[in-house]
Amino acid sequence: HKSKDEVIKLGMSLGVPFEKTWSCYEGRELHCGQCGSCQNRRHGFIEAKVIDPTIYRDTNLKNLDIAISNLYDNHMREKTQITTS
Repeated sequence: HKSKDEVIKLGMSLGVPFEKTWSCYEGRELHCGQCGSCQNRRHGFIEAKVIDPTIYRDTNLKNLDIAISNLYDNHMREKTQITTS
């Protein structure tokens, strides 16, 4: 069993066109960005450090994802500094 970020990293190495994949439970024209599946997808891309090509119905999510990614980066930097000190 692979985590979502591991699946995304593997997909990147295989050239998967993620913009053509679907995760949303709602089944509309765009991913909603709010359902559990969309949230898992978004977090998987963040954890994999891969730009999410998904177009979400909620346009505020891209800015949120960037902020979350920056917070994660800062956390990991601090964690690395603590363990190497």
